[in-house]
Amino acid sequence: MRDRATGEPVRRHERRRHGELIHIDVKKLGRIPDGGGHKVLGRAAGRRNRTGTGYAYLHTALDDHSRLAHTEDLPDETAPMSVAVSRSTKTRW
Repeated sequence: MRDRATGEPVRRHERRRHGELIHIDVKKLGRIPDGGGHKVLGRAAGRRNRTGTGYAYLHTALDDHSRLAHTEDLPDETAPMSVAVSRSTKTRW
């Protein structure tokens, strides 16, 4: 595989076995309330529609060797949650 911009070969590090290196990432996404937010309803109506829906925290674990990914929606973005995702992922791979 070659880099599109430079034409040089792409060099990637890769572990030899599944589960040796797992990348963990957390994505924080705002939840949109039923009926829409301020972009649909307008600023004033959007403020009245606040239901305290909060955020979705998507924890993703990606295996370096196989590029197999696993994503879970968890209640927060703390380290113990990320550790739990990595442990549950290792048992699946």
